[in-house]
Amino acid sequence: MISYHQIDETVSRSELRQFGAFVLNHANDDTLPDYKTLDLMEIPKLVPHIWVYDLRTEKGRQRLLNNFTGSHIDDSWHTNLQGVYDMDFFDGNPILEQVGQHRLSCIENRHVGYSRRYIEYRKPNRHQAVKFAECLIFPCATNNGPVNWAIGCVVYEQTQYMGKSIFVEF
Repeated sequence: MISYHQIDETVSRSELRQFGAFVLNHANDDTLPDYKTLDLMEIPKLVPHIWVYDLRTEKGRQRLLNNFTGSHIDDSWHTNLQGVYDMDFFDGNPILEQVGQHRLSCIENRHVGYSRRYIEYRKPNRHQAVKFAECLIFPCATNNGPVNWAIGCVVYEQTQYMGKSIFVEF
């Protein structure tokens, strides 16, 4: 399990540090947090940046079913992703497919995931733009059993600069 110190050393956004501390406060020792114990009303300013995967079914686990997506996420992608399988949404975009594979690996290995990535895209009638994203994802398990949920926090911002994408498991 990631530590508070590793979060502080790794992430650049204060929102992610707050989210990481919140989830770690609900994890016991080296066990995964139980999603049912996480009260998002303890961190209301972060809720727009949070997503939750429902992994209780094989299909949900293999394709990453969005049970909840915050408004910052939906606004960034110009669509409501609640009820959508991320692996279907990511299909055809090499960077997003890499994001999906990283998240699946974190869930399978019961590791916290961190990513920082740059996605280049074209806006209609405009120049190319770059979307920067930084996120943390925590697999969750009831009584440290099989992973049945995952919760993540992401911050998107527009930038003119490309950088190297990073995908890490803790």
